Amino acid sequence: MAPVKRGVIVDVGSGRGEFTSQLKRRNPNSRVIGIDRDPSSKTRIKMSTVEFFSRLKNPERVKKVWLNHVDIISREAFQEFEHMVKTIPSGTHIMLTVRRERLQQVKHALTACSKYGIKINSEQEYNPKMIGSETTKKFYEEAHSSGNTQKMPIRIVAVKM
Repeated sequence: MAPVKRGVIVDVGSGRGEFTSQLKRRNPNSRVIGIDRDPSSKTRIKMSTVEFFSRLKNPERVKKVWLNHVDIISREAFQEFEHMVKTIPSGTHIMLTVRRERLQQVKHALTACSKYGIKINSEQEYNPKMIGSETTKKFYEEAHSSGNTQKMPIRIVAVKM
């Protein structure tokens, strides 16, 4: 996907910040923010998605939200995802990376958010030429070497209409 010329990119569940750093290098004219609720994460912003998007002063500037292997299926996680979807402006792209074994559950969660204007644009199997977190690369290598296609990372692109 093309770099964002200006705006805010949010990396939800940023962990050690490696993927956040990749996003910043690929989008030098944008503000890239990594958030993670885990107190042991390396990110500076340690809060839930609900808390972050509730405090966001200019949500209209958000252009992309990345979720790499972040749970949006459990009830609590879905409620956080749903809150985020309500907050982000129309035109925001949501980039999700999930293992194939969870694909249908994640697509179901996205479909449940269609009442807020969420539409799935595409899905494709991850490949090493794509931008990806260390976790995504690890899952790709495991799936590729073992031949277990259920472990293969899938990239879903959705947009809020």
